[in-house]
Amino acid sequence: MAVGSTQITFGNPLRGIKASLVKLENMNKKQDLITVDQSAELLAVFVRSSPDFIRETGDLYNHMGATIADAVLQPRRDYHGFVTPKTKRIIDKWGELKTLTQLVELLTHVTASEFLNWEDSEDSNSWLAHRVQRFCHIVALFYGEGIETTGDLRLWLLDDSNLSKLYAIWGIGQKTVNYFGILVGLPWVAIDGRLSSFFRVAEIPVDRNDVAAQREIVCRAADLLSVDRRVLDHSIWRYMEKKDPAKDTPERASAPSCCGRTTPTQSSPAVST
Repeated sequence: MAVGSTQITFGNPLRGIKASLVKLENMNKKQDLITVDQSAELLAVFVRSSPDFIRETGDLYNHMGATIADAVLQPRRDYHGFVTPKTKRIIDKWGELKTLTQLVELLTHVTASEFLNWEDSEDSNSWLAHRVQRFCHIVALFYGEGIETTGDLRLWLLDDSNLSKLYAIWGIGQKTVNYFGILVGLPWVAIDGRLSSFFRVAEIPVDRNDVAAQREIVCRAADLLSVDRRVLDHSIWRYMEKKDPAKDTPERASAPSCCGRTTPTQSSPAVST
């Protein structure tokens, strides 16, 4: 997410809690998992009843270079210690070069490594060691697709047939695709280590391997709270960051599954409006 954010409290934390608890009191507390709707309601109750849970909208870059850089730099890295200084540097040095054509022209004079302020480990077999390579592949894809601005990218991501083109790039998984949507303002949710851990903090039983169900729970909770899904995603992430600021936030996918092709489409009711 871009540097800076707008903080807004969720209002009266007791609003709707009693009604929600009445609906939930008949749940079987002994069962390992509960339904998505029940989980979403519990999550909404937790958010409303937590005085230190702040709604943080997050700012958008509106800058293609910084947006792509954020997406490739963030996996399994401390966001504010690693990603933020690099994207801030991009905005400070090349903030006026917002379109993809301008970025491509810049990359004829400046190496991608210099732009990202990062060097790949060419001898490594890990997808995490090839961020610069992934950045270049994404730039080439978007350029070939005629994407110029973050607004163009937002529309492109809404076409499910385009997503397979991103998944074809080594190291791009479901979380990163969802995260691209968040970076350009789509009401999407990207489950990572912090969001997954949030269910444990809220004492909501979930299958930690079922990322699609976790995403659906957050989406439905956002609807119950009348909050943009992207905003709730970012708010949970920031809430968990404050709980454990030193913790890195790894992608849930392992290296092999990171590049898997089987994924729910973003047009499903659970992940878009």
